[in-house]
Amino acid sequence: GDQGKRADFYLGQILLERGKDQEALDQFIKCQPRLDSPDFGIPKDQVHSALALAYQKLGKNEQAKAAWGMVVEESTGEAKIKAKKALQEVSRKPLASTKKSIRPKKK
Repeated sequence: GDQGKRADFYLGQILLERGKDQEALDQFIKCQPRLDSPDFGIPKDQVHSALALAYQKLGKNEQAKAAWGMVVEESTGEAKIKAKKALQEVSRKPLASTKKSIRPKKK
């Protein structure tokens, strides 16, 4: 029910803050609201924003663009402006946190 979806969302937020991006994404997917249903106590644009950020951190830019697009459609005011900026940013370059420079170890 709604409480379970809210719990999934909050767990996803905690996982995202701890850098566990894939696990966070899994939680956000579980609680993603259907387009024709009311929200479950957390506005749809917030859920889709979290989903977009998780996709973005994992370098899944096409999915991130789709999610940010939903946020642009669902939100108003400052949230809409931030979503448009995020959509432009993810369209420009990859932001995967998993990609790190690899340097040979010194012996």
